[in-house]
Amino acid sequence: MMHHENLINNVKINKDDLLCCLKSNLEKHIEDLNSALDARRKDFSEQVSVYANLIDSNATYQPPENIGLPIPTSHVADYERAIKMVELTVDPIIELSEAQFDKLVMDNWHWKNEFLRTTSVYGVGGKA
Repeated sequence: MMHHENLINNVKINKDDLLCCLKSNLEKHIEDLNSALDARRKDFSEQVSVYANLIDSNATYQPPENIGLPIPTSHVADYERAIKMVELTVDPIIELSEAQFDKLVMDNWHWKNEFLRTTSVYGVGGKA
């Protein structure tokens, strides 16, 4: 049986480099979020128009209870908290565990898959 060991358990990273990664990840998150929300509004408007026409043309028509347009969730506060923590640390070099590196640098947060699923409904997002 083969065991997969981490190549590096912890990594030391320059504070400014970490801030750069975090700010870049935040910028992409905001861009994807806003694009998805704009597309959702357009899709919602189109669906409401279709339902309004069906209601006008059919006296017994009832629109569906759920129209299946999930609302993407903003996680800006997660990025802002991480950025503020890094900005306020007195250490010029920050040591990150593999899990912290994955989240803060690689942008793989615990909520990331759900965010990608939701934004992909509107043709937005994908792996950063």
